[in-house]
Amino acid sequence: MAPSSIKKEKIETPNLPIPLVDTLISEPIGVLLVHERMLESFLVARDRYLKPGGTIMPSDGTIFLAPFSDANLWTQTMGKVRFWEQSNFYGVDFGPLASDAKEEIFGQPIVGNFDNRILCAPAVSHFIDFSTILIEELKDFVIWINWKFPLTDTPTNLCQSGLVHGIAGWFDFTLGGQLLSTAPSAPQTHWQQVRFMLKEPLAVNAYETVKGWMRLRVNEQRSYTIDVEITTSNNLSDPHAPQTQNETRLMDHGFTTRKGRWNLQEQTYWYTQDPPLPAIPEYQSMYEPDLLDVEILE
Repeated sequence: MAPSSIKKEKIETPNLPIPLVDTLISEPIGVLLVHERMLESFLVARDRYLKPGGTIMPSDGTIFLAPFSDANLWTQTMGKVRFWEQSNFYGVDFGPLASDAKEEIFGQPIVGNFDNRILCAPAVSHFIDFSTILIEELKDFVIWINWKFPLTDTPTNLCQSGLVHGIAGWFDFTLGGQLLSTAPSAPQTHWQQVRFMLKEPLAVNAYETVKGWMRLRVNEQRSYTIDVEITTSNNLSDPHAPQTQNETRLMDHGFTTRKGRWNLQEQTYWYTQDPPLPAIPEYQSMYEPDLLDVEILE
C-alpha cells in the first residue's frame, strides 16, 4: 500500500499531482443540501481523480419541500416589519423604509428545527445523483411542486387554520449505503431544516391541490437565489421567465397565488420550538367560546 499524503490545494487547481483513486469521500453538504456550493468542488474531484467505476460518498441526495402552517412564527416575523412602520420613532419617520424592510425580513430563510406536525401536506422531492449529475445542472434547476392537502383538522396535525405560511425544506443523503435524514421527524442534525416565509399566507381548503415550482440559481456568495411560485389556480407561470416581485394580490388571480424570493446565504436562525399547540393569533380573532359563561335568555 502506498503511503498516504496530504495536498494543501484547492481541488479546482489544474494539474494537481494526484493519482486516480478508487474512493472519493467528502462532506460537501450545506443547508437545503446545496448551500455553500461545495457540491461543485466534489464533482470536480469526481471528474478529475475518480477511477472509472469508483465509489463516491455521499453518493446521492434528495431535497424535500412541504407547505407549513405556523402562525406564531409568521406573527413574530411580521412583528419585525412593524418596527419599520413607525412614523415617529424619537422624531424619525421610518415609514419610507417599511416596504424594503418587509422584503428583506421575509427574504431571510429561517434555519432551525420544527415540529413536523406543522406540515400541511406530503412533501415533494428532487433527487440528485452525485455520480452522474453535471456541474452545470447544479447551477440552475427547478423543483416542481404538487401538494394535495388532506383533511387537516386531526389531533396529529397542527395545520388547522387552512393557511400556508411558507415552505419548509430538508434533505436526505446516502453515505456508504446508509441513509442520513435531516427531516423534522428524524433525529436532529446540525443542518437542521429551513423555512421560507411567505409575505402573505395562502388560504387552502382541505382536498385542494397546490401547484408551483421552486427555482434555485447559483449566486456570487457561493449560495443560491431562490424564486418560488405556488397557486391553487391553473395560472402557473414559467419558472424560466423573468420574475417580478410585485404584489400578487394586484393580479386577477392574486388571492390564489403567492410568489417569493430568498437568497439562501442570508439566513436567520430559530433556536426554539414553540409548544406543539394549535396557534390562534389575535389578528385572526378566532376564539373558542366559553359555553360555561353563556347565559341563555328566553
